[in-house]
Amino acid sequence: MKSAREIFSSLPHDGFGLISCRDLAERRLHDDPPIVLDIRKHEDWVEQRIPGSVHCEWEAVGDYIESGQLPEHGDIVVVCYVGQSSGQVTGILRALGYRAYSLLNGFTEWSESDYPRES
Repeated sequence: MKSAREIFSSLPHDGFGLISCRDLAERRLHDDPPIVLDIRKHEDWVEQRIPGSVHCEWEAVGDYIESGQLPEHGDIVVVCYVGQSSGQVTGILRALGYRAYSLLNGFTEWSESDYPRES
């Protein structure tokens, strides 16, 4: 088992692993946009989501990773309602070696700020 020191020293040193809605919107326009992993309830994701996002509820993220569906390379932005659950998942992903970020203030801010959404 890894020690806490080993885990913390292996994490990316880029702030707290947060990304703002504005930064995500800008990064989605680049040639290599981040993967957006939405961990909200399925019915909420179906109703409204960030265009092109993939869905996996919080409780199933471990199975999603183990199945190999989450690419090991590239940036991943985890989205929940307000940023709390996505922060937890982001921490786990970072400990596993993924370049993961939590959407600051979650889908709530994304939708209130009038960024693109699909259903």
